[in-house]
Amino acid sequence: MTTPTPEQRHQEKAFILTTVADTAITATLALIAIVGGSLAMLSEATRAVLLLSINFYTIWLMLGVHRGRFTTFEYGTGKLERLIFAVVGVGLLLGAYWVLKSVADAFIDDGPPASPLSLTFGALINAVNLVVNYIGWHAMTRAARKDGPGLMAAEISSRFGSLVGSAILQVTITASVLAKDPVIVLTFDAIGAVLVAFLMTRRGLKMVIAGISSLLDQPPDPDLAQSIRNAVARVVPPDALETLRMRRGGPVVYVDIVARPDAFNTVHDITSGAEEIRRALADLPDGVDVSLAVGASA
Repeated sequence: MTTPTPEQRHQEKAFILTTVADTAITATLALIAIVGGSLAMLSEATRAVLLLSINFYTIWLMLGVHRGRFTTFEYGTGKLERLIFAVVGVGLLLGAYWVLKSVADAFIDDGPPASPLSLTFGALINAVNLVVNYIGWHAMTRAARKDGPGLMAAEISSRFGSLVGSAILQVTITASVLAKDPVIVLTFDAIGAVLVAFLMTRRGLKMVIAGISSLLDQPPDPDLAQSIRNAVARVVPPDALETLRMRRGGPVVYVDIVARPDAFNTVHDITSGAEEIRRALADLPDGVDVSLAVGASA
């Protein structure tokens, strides 16, 4: 087991703090949605719960990666990440279908609109959620400057989607609170639910496509592979290199490097070496996820 660097601890702190805040807000939003019957809040709560599962999974995976628990995984943890993305993507698609069906049923059955009190509370809670999403997105963006296309980049994309969803929901819920006619209230509530369902569908399709494509191994093109070999050779000399494997998973090329035990003196040297390789490959059009480890001692 290795000791996380200060930069890695900063990433972990950003994840954990925003996930705790997300959990509290999502639980409150779900309770108000169930009690008050708001379609928009119910759709947002469904989306938030599904995406929140990625947060918990990401924290567990990040803690393991930073402490060297997955060094035996070939190509790092790319497939672990994409597998859960594909599963949650399917959940988002099913959730979007359920939300749209609920909206259709509300109009067909001429159901009552959400109560003004529940909408007011929902608007207040969502306003807090909007602020938390912005702060979380900003904090993760700063923490991910050296992370490349890995865990933080995927989480930033998810966080930005949550930020957009919260902003849309804030507009429709506020309009529902200000409206007096029950039909108008139900209409604005349904519009918010449909827009959130659209975001769920869009996000779900992207996650499923990216997840499935990343699970299918493909070799990188020859020019890219040679650029990666050159970058690795500047950090790990050929005589100190035990293994170098590359595979393409969607838009990202995963690189698994195993050096001889005497190639690095400390864990810090390993981390610095991986960072140097990432910097050398940062200008490539393809994202590169680098995993650098040392082999077992003889």
